[in-house]
Amino acid sequence: MKEKDGYQQALIYAEELSSLYQQEKDRANDLEAAKENLEEAISRMREAERIRDQFIQNCSHELRTPLSPILGWGNLLKSGKVTPDALPGVGETIVRQAKRLMTVVDSLLMVADINRESPRTIDQGPIEVEALFHETAERLDLDPPPEIDVEDEARWIVGNATYLSVVITNLLDNAVKFSPEGLRPQLRARRDDDVVEIQVIDRGPGIPLEQKERIRGAFVQGDGSTTRVHGGLGLGLYVCEQVVEGNGGELILSDTPGGGTTAIVRMPQRRQIDQAAVESRAAEG
Repeated sequence: MKEKDGYQQALIYAEELSSLYQQEKDRANDLEAAKENLEEAISRMREAERIRDQFIQNCSHELRTPLSPILGWGNLLKSGKVTPDALPGVGETIVRQAKRLMTVVDSLLMVADINRESPRTIDQGPIEVEALFHETAERLDLDPPPEIDVEDEARWIVGNATYLSVVITNLLDNAVKFSPEGLRPQLRARRDDDVVEIQVIDRGPGIPLEQKERIRGAFVQGDGSTTRVHGGLGLGLYVCEQVVEGNGGELILSDTPGGGTTAIVRMPQRRQIDQAAVESRAAEG
């Protein structure tokens, strides 16, 4: 009888030990998971700090670039040392740099909008593509202007004109930066079934394969060094992709035959297009 009681007592101890072992094992697993979560949080924090530092560096560079000539010429005008003959050129320089500054500010505001709410919530309507091209080229004050070619069937898209204007501005500004001297970038619009393709084409060095995905991030540039040749907040492709997708479209980066990069914005055509086109032709007639 005593042997039986001892055996039952041993079973109870064994079950308790097994339970304690499982509890300690679960606790160890919880600690390991907590450690992994902490390491992931630290990694995210470090990445956020890197992005912040990159943003401050890029933003200060981009804001100083147009502000320096604006302040310089403004001080000269204030001092009265600018001759009357030089006034038109001074005014042109100030306006050009102010437009560049406005592009930077628009990009920053757009990123804030994107982070606050989806671009899908913005108002949309018919947009005439050729007019959008000309307005963008005028905004960048390009001399010579880009080559513009719009198929008749691709004259209209649906979206938000303000947002898409910033998209084309960023893409065209990149194309200008990387186009060799004497070769103008091209703006094209083509119809592909129910989609309009807006193409921004340059003949520059192109984008290395390993950078095509990386540069789509916010505040990322192909050349991230402080001595880079080309400016930019590193917001261009990030903003463009977010806005295009928010308008129901798609942004594709492809190689230009013969060298360079072609940024393609694919925007679906919708029923509003037909009515817009009819009203436009009636007004023209």
